Amino acid sequence: MSRVIAETKLNVAVVDGDMCPAPSAQRDLQPPRPLRPPRPTAPTTPTARTPPHCAHHAHSARSTSLPLPRFVQRDFYPLLKAAPLRQHNLVYSLDHGPTCGDLNVGFAYCQGCAAGGRAQWAIDEGLRRENYFCSGDPAEFGDHGRFWRESDARGATKGPHHWVEWTSARDQKLYSDVVGGSCCNAPQHRLLFPSTHKVVDNYAFMRQYGQFDQCRRMAPQQANGLQTWWHDLLSGKGPNETVAIATGQLLSGWHGTGAGELSGWSGHWIHHPPAIAHFVGGLPAGGKARATHGPPPTSLHPWPSTVVPVVP
Repeated sequence: MSRVIAETKLNVAVVDGDMCPAPSAQRDLQPPRPLRPPRPTAPTTPTARTPPHCAHHAHSARSTSLPLPRFVQRDFYPLLKAAPLRQHNLVYSLDHGPTCGDLNVGFAYCQGCAAGGRAQWAIDEGLRRENYFCSGDPAEFGDHGRFWRESDARGATKGPHHWVEWTSARDQKLYSDVVGGSCCNAPQHRLLFPSTHKVVDNYAFMRQYGQFDQCRRMAPQQANGLQTWWHDLLSGKGPNETVAIATGQLLSGWHGTGAGELSGWSGHWIHHPPAIAHFVGGLPAGGKARATHGPPPTSLHPWPSTVVPVVP
């Protein structure tokens, strides 16, 4: 995503091959046709409103990433190009309340992002911090390591400090911290730390790691009967750019944990299906998705399209 913004300025979408709607839903979106992988120096450019197919394929339609388990039910492009989202640059789905530090990175979209600008800064800083944390260097994250040295010296924290190996969903917490810090224009570590620690002085700890609350709160915005929240990105250079939250009609999760979402478990999706249905948590929570819709999807046998009806 970052490299495309910096080098090509194309509208590039990246859709993973294992993120598929049911076969009947795919036919409703668009009849299948052979897809050629893009050339490294000349990405293919379909029409702006072409829905994604279930194949490893890079599109020229802004930078988009969609991992499992999601179903794309219909073309979501018009929702991104209409108010209230069209004026914003970096669009994420939401994990909890409308603050910069509560993002769900299962969906990310960058439109009109300037090369070397503030949205690209957030993406690059997330990659840099992830590589840094994954190094596991004891000189950085162990006892007397550089990461904890100042905090321990001030009496905010103490050891033992043992590096925590990278596991699932840590990237989501990391990017939430990065974007939260960008909204406050100060580095933030709130949801994810690279190694174990004990907080000795909570107030000093919060100040040490930029855990500010007021500056992370996003402003509400409504248009076309849709609700989003947004905030200026302050870290980095370049023109003013913003981060905003995907509307519930664009994307909703099974549990509906993000503000403005329509939850799937409640039955709302039968009459008001989102363009992108997010099934994370559908099976662990009492097996509701299994009980109502059968076994979980696989690459050969996805959930039937009747789970979330496709709206023409």
